[in-house]
Amino acid sequence: MRHLNLAIAVTAIAAAAAVSGAPAKANIVWDLSSQTGDLGPTASYTSGGYTITATGWLASTSVCSSPTYCFPVTSTDLYGKAEGGDESGLGIASDPSGEHEIYYPTEIQIDVSQPYAAGLRTYQFEMGSSTQGEAWSVIGSNTPISDGLPGTLLYNMNTDELTPHDLSGYKYYWFLYTGPLEGVGGSNVLLYKEFAAIPEPATWGLMGLGFAALAFAGYRRANARALAA
Repeated sequence: MRHLNLAIAVTAIAAAAAVSGAPAKANIVWDLSSQTGDLGPTASYTSGGYTITATGWLASTSVCSSPTYCFPVTSTDLYGKAEGGDESGLGIASDPSGEHEIYYPTEIQIDVSQPYAAGLRTYQFEMGSSTQGEAWSVIGSNTPISDGLPGTLLYNMNTDELTPHDLSGYKYYWFLYTGPLEGVGGSNVLLYKEFAAIPEPATWGLMGLGFAALAFAGYRRANARALAA
């Protein structure tokens, strides 16, 4: 019995080591197209035990002279699209074009504070529906947009789509349309369906040690019971 318990512990340790050595295969991916239609002002997505929350915001055009992030803001409904290709992801329900995408002056905030607190600090996103020169920008902040505080501009006036981009160091990320206001497509963009956490090797190493410790503790308890018997 002791040999069997030891084998179980060693197997668990080996499995943990395998996980820590292959972080690329252990990315945590949230599917932003898994909920469809009008989602209301907030929507939460859970993957691997980690939850991120999206919030839709509408800024007052009276204080914005150009497509940029601005305040004050009020909540607005999100919209989940699942039409395939670059038309799957998260947008805004009130889009006047009828495409249900992020348009000026709306923004989508992704709150990653829960996985951030657990040590997941790097994220990856893609944008969709921007093939006709429609531009998007991303802002990072450690406070929610409702606080009205400016953030750090991370990407500005990008026009690519379905191209992975990294985000790092912030608890909140704001996605907004910053392209021409008319004459280009629907003047809107979509936050693509795949939003991922990219764990750093050190994070997986610590998780591996945790798994190993649990396995060893289980072995110790089983061994003590066997000796007592």
